[in-house]
Amino acid sequence: MASFIENIISDVFKKYSAEEIGKLCFVFPNRRAGLYLKKHISQKIKKTIWSPSIFSIEDFVCHITGLEIADQTTLLFEFYNIYKKAEGANLPALPTGQAGGKAEVQSFDKFINWAQVLLNDYNDSDINLSDTEQLFQYLNEAKAISLWNLEKAPLTDHEKDYLNFYNSLSRYYKDLSKSLLDKKTGYQGLINKKAAEQIEKYCDSSPFVKIIFAGFNALTASEEKIIKTLINSGKAEIYWDADNYYIKNEIHEAGTFIRKYIREWNLKEFNWLENCYEDDTKNITITGVPLQMGQSELAGQLLSEMNDTNANFENTALVLADERMLIPVLYSIPENVTDINITMGYPLSYSSVHSLFMNIFTLHENSEKYSSAKTIRFYQKDIINLFNHPYLRMPGSVKERNSLLAAFSDRIKKSNRVFFTGDEIISLLKDPVLCSLFQIVQNNPNELLKKFTSLIEMIRDNIINVEQNETLNSGIDTEFLFQYAVIITKIRNLVNEYGFISDIKTLRKIFSSLAETTSIPFYGEPLKGMQIMGMLETRTLDFENVILLSVNEGILPAGKFQNTFIPHDIRKEMGLSTYRQKESIFAYHFYRLLQRAKNIHIIYNTQPGNFIGGEKSRFISQICEELPKYNAKIKIQQKLLVNESSLVQEKDEITIIKSKEILNDLKHLAKNGFSPSALNTYISCPLKFYFQYIEKIEETEEAIETIDAATLGSAVHFVLHELYKDFKGKTLITEDIKKMFKHVESLTRKGFKEYYPDGDMDAGKNLLIAKVAVKF
Repeated sequence: MASFIENIISDVFKKYSAEEIGKLCFVFPNRRAGLYLKKHISQKIKKTIWSPSIFSIEDFVCHITGLEIADQTTLLFEFYNIYKKAEGANLPALPTGQAGGKAEVQSFDKFINWAQVLLNDYNDSDINLSDTEQLFQYLNEAKAISLWNLEKAPLTDHEKDYLNFYNSLSRYYKDLSKSLLDKKTGYQGLINKKAAEQIEKYCDSSPFVKIIFAGFNALTASEEKIIKTLINSGKAEIYWDADNYYIKNEIHEAGTFIRKYIREWNLKEFNWLENCYEDDTKNITITGVPLQMGQSELAGQLLSEMNDTNANFENTALVLADERMLIPVLYSIPENVTDINITMGYPLSYSSVHSLFMNIFTLHENSEKYSSAKTIRFYQKDIINLFNHPYLRMPGSVKERNSLLAAFSDRIKKSNRVFFTGDEIISLLKDPVLCSLFQIVQNNPNELLKKFTSLIEMIRDNIINVEQNETLNSGIDTEFLFQYAVIITKIRNLVNEYGFISDIKTLRKIFSSLAETTSIPFYGEPLKGMQIMGMLETRTLDFENVILLSVNEGILPAGKFQNTFIPHDIRKEMGLSTYRQKESIFAYHFYRLLQRAKNIHIIYNTQPGNFIGGEKSRFISQICEELPKYNAKIKIQQKLLVNESSLVQEKDEITIIKSKEILNDLKHLAKNGFSPSALNTYISCPLKFYFQYIEKIEETEEAIETIDAATLGSAVHFVLHELYKDFKGKTLITEDIKKMFKHVESLTRKGFKEYYPDGDMDAGKNLLIAKVAVKF
């Protein structure tokens, strides 16, 4: 069967000559479809022609307005400028604010906690052409009603600030919009709104013979106005990609939006509604697998089995509903898949480099909290987490560095100390780059950024040293480091330009924000081999073989949670997006992906945890119930793969034969006596007793921050032994006991020094526990 884009090309060539193709404009939901369009045009025409203009819908509205999309970080900084000018010396407290009355202008660190949410609301209201004046008035009045009380009690300062904040939303919006437009930039919603306002004028000046919109489903109000105006003026036409199966069923959520356009747009022709689900043969296999790694391994196995029938994999797509699956999937690709193209970015915030920098932020934030003016102190868990990070222990690291890190980590665990001074760590490490991480930064963002730059250079050198090591994916790691170097440069420029980032806590939030909105692009042959993509990248594209991973509730579709200042009922009243609309969008993407596919493997995670996983998507239950009844040629098979190690199975009992060596060890142990702990261990598990007391296998040591019950007991027994040993064989009298009391405190301290060396006994819980020991 021909793909959606092939059908478009065939229809377009019936209407336009080869020479006219170059004067056409194609607009798709994403940029990816443009590559396939050019491919099919080149296959259709064997001579050289001008290529048509091709836009994504985001690029097309920028083309109409001449505006550029501002990145999220620049928006935040610009918004903070507007906010400070609007509020001057006073700021209405936030709904989540903790202080009543008038407060000073919030720091940038606190501002970004709510500004990002508000920017999303502004974007949503603009892209849906809401009356912002009415929206913010409606919202303000709703909040005022929520504070109304029957007793007519006066509002508290906090409640007044609560209302003042919502009353300021309209002012922030107007000032921000004007500032951005003056600079010829804007967020997506603002640019869409301006394009919708200018669309009649654009109809008269459009340079194209025809504008062809293709593959759209859920249009925002601004997109709908733009497309309808161009169609009604004869400047455009539109191709839909839908199937009668979910369009003619009035309650099927996948067809919600297209049914609306059929009713309201009054188009002469509605191209196209197909019957793929009714006519085609489909083999659908649904498999439940534990965890991400299990899904990745199964995907690799399925690709290996496809080798005989699909040598080049050009008609195969591996689709990830959860982007975090990308790295495990890449490691599971079998050798027979030689050509891969990744059409999705990988968010930097999922990378190991990100976790390393977050460890360093935590290290210095806690140091700032626990240090004094004279002494810089670092928390032992922060040090161990940093030293155990794989990027500092990677194969290419200097051998001395690895041994130093291992030795110092062991020392921390055995010492039971909670804090170590910066000078102590530096004197032991002696590695310039690592030592710099423990030098004082005085809450200075620029100082910490310098340390990050040095660390990136060190890790890059390590990667270069092990490029031939097959266990290290040096290309991906190097790209991670490069992107972070770009982020650091950008933040340093923002620090110097705006001066808002004045402490490490604020730096961390900006750093995380940039990492979350930055994705690593993967470069490859876009039209060759197997395609690895996210759900949104599949729009307008068709594949015969589809492997879809992470089809779990909460991922496909996503959850209902929306981070917004605008309640659900007001969003619905003002035409803003709600979770129900998003569910319909996810449903369309899912059914459209399966629409022309022949062999489909749907895989979901059976392992519960973190609110996502364990429950298969409702879409799976839906297709199992409906599709076989709709078309007998659609075969659905369900499987459940279980990790055998998780099953309760009868196993042969482990028996240790008491050899002469073991008996000798037992006799040697008996000479010194068995402690109560040893006897309890033997009673509960003889095998554990054998490993612990005969083979001397110890558990991994961890630093004990707070004195545990065993240490307390050992210290008390030590004191009692010291007090009574001189009276062995004697009858105690009152005076003997009185003499003992004089030595209790000094012996208790000595006992804890014996069983809790280097531990801090002068503050916190440990001081209380020491007092309890004295009382005992």
